Amino acid sequence: MNSICSEDGYISNKNRNVREFYFDIMIDILDHINSNAITLILQDIYKILNHRRWEPQYYGLKCILHLSTNRVNSITRNLQEVIPHVSDLMVSSKQDISELSKETMYAICKTSGNKDIEPFIEQIIKSVILPEEVSNCVHALASTVFVQKVEAPALAIVEPLLMRGLKENKIAMKRKVASIVANMLVLVDNPCDGATFIDRVLPGLDKAKDMITDFEAKGVVEKALIDLNNISNQLLEYKSLTPELVLKIIQKECCFENVIDLDSKMMDYISTMCSHLISQRLFDKNAWE
Repeated sequence: MNSICSEDGYISNKNRNVREFYFDIMIDILDHINSNAITLILQDIYKILNHRRWEPQYYGLKCILHLSTNRVNSITRNLQEVIPHVSDLMVSSKQDISELSKETMYAICKTSGNKDIEPFIEQIIKSVILPEEVSNCVHALASTVFVQKVEAPALAIVEPLLMRGLKENKIAMKRKVASIVANMLVLVDNPCDGATFIDRVLPGLDKAKDMITDFEAKGVVEKALIDLNNISNQLLEYKSLTPELVLKIIQKECCFENVIDLDSKMMDYISTMCSHLISQRLFDKNAWE
């Protein structure tokens, strides 16, 4: 897949027939590869989404769109990474790309499975293109009563919107963002799902707290910060492992006397896949088997 998607790979060929031929190969790979390995392939797809020419970008979006329909879990697990790559193309000067990226964005957001967020997907997507829509969207979300259990995909969808809200100068906007964060975190059962908010939203709220003078608004922000810090502390026990460290563990457990040497390429593939499962904090037994 890397040779197809690289900067000068086959999917970047100037001949449309060649591109179509290799696009069909990519779809065939995506349809048949282990679902846990799609995270690895997405890294290659991101390369063509960031290509300097629009044709490779088009095929990258088609791959993401295909996955959102045919390998839904692979998109749901990776929404936090996929969303920025797709949303960046929504403002493309090439109409084919901007339209396809909007369609793709809607499809990937639908994979979250969160019924509370679903009515706002179109408005959230619109706010990416039109900054003036951010305020309306944040206001609507702040007025929503969330009832469904909140998991990482739902948080990944609203996170870019909340970050835009935090960048606005109005205290009322920062208060609403903090209110949304607190309301959603109440329904987070697994701290691993809350990790989506830790890297960007927590520092953003922390910065907002120092800028707010209104006592009531500051209290709302501080409550959201307490909830996020609690999740951050719980996540300390979940440590990521690089593919190299995973490989060493496998070698230690499996490579001993009277055991045939493990195929190096296969083990590199497996250890990388395991590393991604750990970084995604996906500890479902069936996935690992």
